[in-house]
Amino acid sequence: MLGTFFKKIFPWIVAVLIFAYLFNKYPPQNIWNSLKTINIWGFVLTALTYFILMYLLDTYVILKILKHFGHEGTYREILPARGLTYLLMVVNYAASQLSFAVYQNRRHGMPISEMLGIFGIVIVIDLMILATLAFITTFFTVWPFELGGMNIGQFVRIFTMAIYAGFFLNWLFWRGTFGKVSFLEKLRTKDFFSILSRAGLGDYLSVGLWRLPVHVFIMVGMYFAIKPFNASVPFVSILANIPLVFFIGALPLSPGGLGTTNAAMVTLFTPFITSPSITAGIATAGDLLFSFSLIWMFANYLMKALTGVICLQFVSKDLFTPTAQEVKEEVAMPDASQIAGEL
Repeated sequence: MLGTFFKKIFPWIVAVLIFAYLFNKYPPQNIWNSLKTINIWGFVLTALTYFILMYLLDTYVILKILKHFGHEGTYREILPARGLTYLLMVVNYAASQLSFAVYQNRRHGMPISEMLGIFGIVIVIDLMILATLAFITTFFTVWPFELGGMNIGQFVRIFTMAIYAGFFLNWLFWRGTFGKVSFLEKLRTKDFFSILSRAGLGDYLSVGLWRLPVHVFIMVGMYFAIKPFNASVPFVSILANIPLVFFIGALPLSPGGLGTTNAAMVTLFTPFITSPSITAGIATAGDLLFSFSLIWMFANYLMKALTGVICLQFVSKDLFTPTAQEVKEEVAMPDASQIAGEL
């Protein structure tokens, strides 16, 4: 019962509390004043272009990663299947990945456990790419606040090195480097983790090279997405802060990063955003950023849902319905998978 509370209910409580804090600090009237300055058609065009291009790129990259691990599929076939999972993402990201694994299993006989293992590798690589990009930009920007007694730059550098150390220790473990300890060996040889035991550094590097364009596209997209608000953020600040925003959103504190992502965006970008509205006193930097994060989040969820509904006309939903046994495998999906949902 306690476990269910912390896994299912507590994250929503956290999200509600964060939004209550944000709306108290940035009242709805201030948010409305910020929204009145937006170029609505410019925002719609930007959001729609960003989403469509991301959808096409995301599907293409997933196809290439699957092919790298020896699995079948064509772009024309996977495109509507991936779009349908977007509908599920709105509710539960891990469930959407499980459904895609079920689809691949029923169309191509791909083991569900292996599909989930591949998604696990993608999640790890995404975290490492975000950490690496943030690490690089610490040499080009300065944050005017601290975290744990350290400035943000120092924290990011130490954290990135810890991630890399953890990755290599993890990789050595799955390769059996630490010997045949009975209970560890039993874990290492489970079917669900078979892909991790087989994957070499070259496989991780290949996944990283395919995922990198997705992250670059996100950075460029965020740079242009804020423009319809008649505001601007230096690209180096986008590069430095977006990885931190997504990483914070990936922490299993709230469902899908709701609230945590908004709070992180407001906090991290406040020192860097400029706008005539801020100069004229129409809105503060926080007002502008919070309103942007809300409308961008809403637009993203809306387009995912619409894409899923449209794709439902082209793919049988029966191919995505997991059995009770298949649902059990979802438990093995790491909580950090929320980050992929944010992307």
